[in-house]
Amino acid sequence: MGMSKTNYSVKMAKPSGSLAVSWILIVLCLVIWTVNSIAWTQDFGIDKAESFLDFVEPIILQGEVDIYNSLDTYDEKDYFEAIFWFKRDPNPEQPGNQYKKTYFERRQQAQMRFGEGSVSGTQTQRGKIFLLLGEPDEVIQKRLEREAYFAGFQETWIYRDLNEEFRFHLGAGSIHYRMESQPGQTLVLEQFKQAQVRDRAESYRMEKTTLALPNVGFTKDIENLTLDDRVEIDFTRSYTFFRGDSDRTSVYVSLTFHNASTKGLEVNLTAYDPYENKVIDFKKKIAAVNERLMGFFIVLEPDQYQMVLRIKDRDEREAVDRTFVDVPRIGRLNPAASSIILSSGFDAIPIEGFTLPETFVFEDKFVPPMNSFRHFAGDRITFMQHFYSFATEPNLKFFLDEKPVEARVERFKEVDPKHYQLVASIPIPSKPGTHEIKILRSHSTTSWEASVAHICVAH
Repeated sequence: MGMSKTNYSVKMAKPSGSLAVSWILIVLCLVIWTVNSIAWTQDFGIDKAESFLDFVEPIILQGEVDIYNSLDTYDEKDYFEAIFWFKRDPNPEQPGNQYKKTYFERRQQAQMRFGEGSVSGTQTQRGKIFLLLGEPDEVIQKRLEREAYFAGFQETWIYRDLNEEFRFHLGAGSIHYRMESQPGQTLVLEQFKQAQVRDRAESYRMEKTTLALPNVGFTKDIENLTLDDRVEIDFTRSYTFFRGDSDRTSVYVSLTFHNASTKGLEVNLTAYDPYENKVIDFKKKIAAVNERLMGFFIVLEPDQYQMVLRIKDRDEREAVDRTFVDVPRIGRLNPAASSIILSSGFDAIPIEGFTLPETFVFEDKFVPPMNSFRHFAGDRITFMQHFYSFATEPNLKFFLDEKPVEARVERFKEVDPKHYQLVASIPIPSKPGTHEIKILRSHSTTSWEASVAHICVAH
């Protein structure tokens, strides 16, 4: 035993050079990792005991809380958290999230400046207002005296741009500031939270069934091209064009089913370019709801295609629809416009978002696209159009069945530089049947171009 102890002692006291370096590196790594972990936690004010809802309490909407609490799995909640920050990102196309970074920095400041005894600065009432709205433009402190005795202090935070102020009262002998209640204050704070949500369309919920992920490729089976037309399934289809990436055009394929099985459908869309002998397949399975539009995007090179749409349902019925489609070039250099998107109205985006593309979103509203008006009972038809690469607002003229019509412009805005978005409406035609809506646009005084859409009205 004595010899063993001596040998062990000697080995530890005089390690080889490489072993000594290894031990030093391990110790240094542990020290650096520990210091960085502590610094990161301190820098951003993260309390490991906090849940996500505790962490974002000052900025999260009540509707978002309800959605989060309804989620069951870790993956669903993890997805929600990612979308939560994405919706507030002022520049999602750029790396990093400035909103999230600012919020973490505010937490660090709140902890240092607004802590009250054992209560963290991020959990005090002043700290929560700071986390939501940031630094006030002015702070006014006032000593309060009532009936000849000291009653404490009042601290008023003034936000001039928001036309809002908040008053906090510190009672005599207390260390806790309490925000004085004002009429409608809860609603005002909820509105400030809502204003920070920039992307309202993205859904907070993971899609359990993927509806719009096409299997794209050159097909080896041209069966669809040789099939005869058939209408065992009654549906309305349309192709709507938007600007895509590079020089390609984004095509929105819209389907409204009238008598399809609700057990699920298989959709196979074949785009055939007869001049270049090119065939492209798009395959997907969808869960259809009759009289509700289902849509998905495909991207095509501008050209003329024979589009063959083949649909099968679980009742062994089938529909085959074929038509020639001229896919226009909607480039990034020359002024061009999207197709006209028809709708029943202009709706508010639901709190949890939806799966519609942001193409149909206008600020906090959206235009739910329609291509069937069989059961429409409204008095006006709403439509949307995008104008790309226009240096100034385009001049517009509206026609219904080739006759000038006065359109009511609901929204018109420059979304991005040289990108305008229009939402307008016209009275619904009084006669049943198919009608034509036409928008003439011009970016000069001499040249006019037209966009046309057709509606089938049944009274």
